Amino acid sequence: MSDYNPRANLSSADFADTGLWRLIIYISLKGMSAYLKHTSDKSRPMAKMLSESWHSSDPESLLKNIENAVYDHPVLLDDFATEIILETPHTTFVPNEIIDEEDDAEFSVYTALFPGGDPEIIADRLPDYTALFSLTRGLDGFIARTMPGSRIRSHLAVIAERMRRQSAPGPRVYLDIRNGEVDILLFRDSTLLSASVQKWRTPEDIAYRILNLLNAYGISPKDASIFLSGPVETRNLLSEILRNFTPEISRMILPFNPGEETDMPLAALLQAFREG
Repeated sequence: MSDYNPRANLSSADFADTGLWRLIIYISLKGMSAYLKHTSDKSRPMAKMLSESWHSSDPESLLKNIENAVYDHPVLLDDFATEIILETPHTTFVPNEIIDEEDDAEFSVYTALFPGGDPEIIADRLPDYTALFSLTRGLDGFIARTMPGSRIRSHLAVIAERMRRQSAPGPRVYLDIRNGEVDILLFRDSTLLSASVQKWRTPEDIAYRILNLLNAYGISPKDASIFLSGPVETRNLLSEILRNFTPEISRMILPFNPGEETDMPLAALLQAFREG
C-alpha cells in the first residue's frame, strides 16, 4: 500500500526537522504541485503542500505564476532536500559521449530539434545519456536564488531512469497518459530507444503513435510489451484497441500501489519512492 495520502492532516510541527523530509516540486505548463516525503519513516504519510493551476501556459506569464506560487507557500523555501521536476514536451535525449566530446553540443543539438527563440536549456545527466529540456526562461536562475542546491530533473528522465531497470526482456513501451498529452518511452532490453511527449485527442491517436513508433524501429507489435499508466477509462479503451495488435498489455509496474485515483504525477511518484 502506498503511503501517499493527499488528505493527510499534518501540522507544521511535523516538518520542523527539515533534514527528515524530502521536498518534491513538480512544475508544468499547466500548473505546479509540491509534496513532502519522510526520508525513513514509512508510517508517515506523504503530504501535498500545494497544488496550483493556471489557465494560461503563455511563456510570458509562466515564470510569474511559478514565482507567485513559491512565495505564497514559504514552506517551500525551508531547508529541505529539494528535487524539482519539470514537465515539458521540449525534451530530447543525447548520448553522453556527444555532450562530452563536442563543444556547445547541448545548444546545437537542442536548437536543431526545437528551433526558434532563445531557450534556457537545462541538462539532466544519467549514466548513458543526458536529457536536455526547457520550460521557460528565467526559471533556472529563480530556482538558484530561492532554493539553492535543488536538483532539477526532467520528468521524462525520471520515468526513463526507473523503467530501464524493469526486468521484462525485449522491446517495451511505457505510456503515461495525461489530459491531452502522453509520454511514450521505448526500450529494447535496457537500452532507451525513444522518449517523447505526444499530443492526443482520442485513444486511437495514442494507438497510432505507438504502432508508428514500433514500425520506425522495425519492431513487430506482437513482440513488444506495453505498459500503461493514467486514467482508468482511457487505459481500458486503449487496451481494447491494442489487443488487436499485441497480447502483452498491462498496467505499468510500480514499486508501490498509488491507487487508481491518485492525482500525483507519475514522475513525482517515482522520484518520491525511488530506490537509494
